[in-house]
Amino acid sequence: MPKVGYRTDKATRFMRKSGFKTFVVTNERDLELLLMNNRVFAAELAHNLSARKRATIVRRAAELNVRLTNGKGKLRVEEKKEQ
Repeated sequence: MPKVGYRTDKATRFMRKSGFKTFVVTNERDLELLLMNNRVFAAELAHNLSARKRATIVRRAAELNVRLTNGKGKLRVEEKKEQ
């Protein structure tokens, strides 16, 4: 049975090393939620997004000044194939 001491501090729970908490984004409307909280949360793109949808979300996040944790994930692979 775990004891009380095995939990992280409440202020830093779910926080990444960069100081942001993650929020999974599956479409562009999810980015609108982060517009007011872009200093606390960082968007993380869902793993099952297509390359086209990823590119539009990355562009929109740059416009809204929202930080992405995996913004360059599958985009590089797709861009290399096109060239």
